[in-house]
Amino acid sequence: MSRHRWMGIVTMVFASAALVFVLAMFVSGRQMADRINERMEQLSDRETTLAPARDDAARISRQADDVPPPIGDRGPMELEINLEAKELVGTLADGVTTLYWTFDGTVPGPLLRIRVGDTVRFTLSNAQQNRQAHNIDLHAVNGPGGGAEATFVLPGESKTFRFQARNPGLFIYHCAAPHIPTHVAMGMYGLILVEPEGGLPPVDKEFYVVQG
Repeated sequence: MSRHRWMGIVTMVFASAALVFVLAMFVSGRQMADRINERMEQLSDRETTLAPARDDAARISRQADDVPPPIGDRGPMELEINLEAKELVGTLADGVTTLYWTFDGTVPGPLLRIRVGDTVRFTLSNAQQNRQAHNIDLHAVNGPGGGAEATFVLPGESKTFRFQARNPGLFIYHCAAPHIPTHVAMGMYGLILVEPEGGLPPVDKEFYVVQG
C-alpha cells in the first residue's frame, strides 16, 4: 500500500475520532444543560415563589453602616470567624415575601474585616432546619475553591478550616455549592476586606453595599 494511501487512512481515522469526541461533548453539554434547566424550573416552581407578606417574615437587608471597625496599625493576629448558612422567608418588598438563602440571616452577608498576615480559623455551620447543602468560597483565600471544599456542609453540620491572608484587597465571598448561580441569586454572597500593613487611611464614614 502506498504511503499516500496510508496517510489518507490515518487522516480519516483521526477525523472520525475527533467527530465522535465533539458529538460526545455536545451530548454531555446538552444533558448538563437539561439538568440545570430542570433544577431551575423546580426552584422557580417551589422555592422562589413569591407570596403575600407574612407577619413573621425577616428583614434580611443588611444596614449599609453595619461595618466592623478599622484594623488600624496592629500586627498580624490569629482570629476566629463563624458564619451560619440560614434559609428563611424574608421581605422582598412591601407586601411581598420570598425564600432567601443567606449567611447569618442577611443579604449581603456580614462584611468580614481582617489584616494581611492574619491567620483565620473559619467555621461555617449549616442550620439544622435548612434543606440545602452549602459552603463558602472566599476569594481572599489562596488555594482550590477558596475554602469551598473544606466547608461543604449538610443541614446540621459545621466544618472548620484555617487560612492566612496573604494579599490585601477587597474580595467577594459566596456559596459555591451546586448550582452556584442559584445559591448566589438566593442571597449567599458578601465581601471580605483584607487591610494592608498599617491599615487604611482614616475616613469620616464607611458604608458596605453589594449589588445583588
